[in-house]
Amino acid sequence: MRVIAGTAKGRKLKTLAGISIRPTSDKVKEALFSILANLVFDSMFLDVYAGAGGIGIEALSRGCKKAFFVEKNPVAIRCIRYNLEVTRLNDKAQIICMTAPKALSLLDSRFEKFDIIFLDPPYALEFPEKDILAAGKLLNKGGLLVLESDKKRKAENAIGNLTLTREKYYGDTKLIFYI
Repeated sequence: MRVIAGTAKGRKLKTLAGISIRPTSDKVKEALFSILANLVFDSMFLDVYAGAGGIGIEALSRGCKKAFFVEKNPVAIRCIRYNLEVTRLNDKAQIICMTAPKALSLLDSRFEKFDIIFLDPPYALEFPEKDILAAGKLLNKGGLLVLESDKKRKAENAIGNLTLTREKYYGDTKLIFYI
């Protein structure tokens, strides 16, 4: 896994072997950031189920103002910290070590708002409607929520105030976009 573009371009990121974390492939990451394009610069970015932090770090490298990383696995948290140090992006990052529902509730209680929210729950989980609803409350007006999932997962057309705008397929992976 590597940083594809921006200030940390080409830096190799540490990944986690032997535990149930599936990093987003470089192909999917490149496609995602091609779609996000100019939305990333100067944005507030939230990476939920962050794993090794590759998506949030890519957003920071491409000029987002600040990225929050939500991950419950302490080994993954150490990996995120290492990757932020290697890329020299740790000054613009905040790491939250807790489950997604608790972290989303905490961020809501702190009145945090985001322009882009990326959720990458384990593919084995049921459709994460509750997490999407909770994350939707954290979106700035005009914000975008992206869900990475297994290509077989059926996307809901609307969840709360969020509306499905597109689905993109990359091998076994699907990106689902809500506004």
